[in-house]
Amino acid sequence: MKSEATDSWDARTIHGVNYVLTSEPSLDSHTYVLLHGMGNSLAYWAGVLPLIAPQAPSLAVDIPGFGGSQVPDAGLSLETISSKLIAVLTSLGIKKPVLVAHSLGGLVALDLAHKMGRMVPRLIRVSSRLGGEVTR
Repeated sequence: MKSEATDSWDARTIHGVNYVLTSEPSLDSHTYVLLHGMGNSLAYWAGVLPLIAPQAPSLAVDIPGFGGSQVPDAGLSLETISSKLIAVLTSLGIKKPVLVAHSLGGLVALDLAHKMGRMVPRLIRVSSRLGGEVTR
């Protein structure tokens, strides 16, 4: 599936999650991870991806159950979505994800940051009022 977000990069699928990765992540630098909102897809980031890709490797994903990603066998829950995305990050060798999230993606990003701890150096939520206090 081609969209504006994937014109320069090929969309791929891993663990049932559709994604675009602009360049290979390196062990010593961060990778931007873009998480879209409810009812959207990675195409939401079409205008942003070309701007940040020259700065650092960037990954845009279709959150499980949206866009080109499959609904997990265990169903759609914050737990299954986060588990799938952690599997994707691990498989792609992304060690320092900077999470950039819109709307529903903000809730997912909060859960990822909670589960991944200090591996997440930054979390940026855009128009995301979802989620409350996250404790460790």
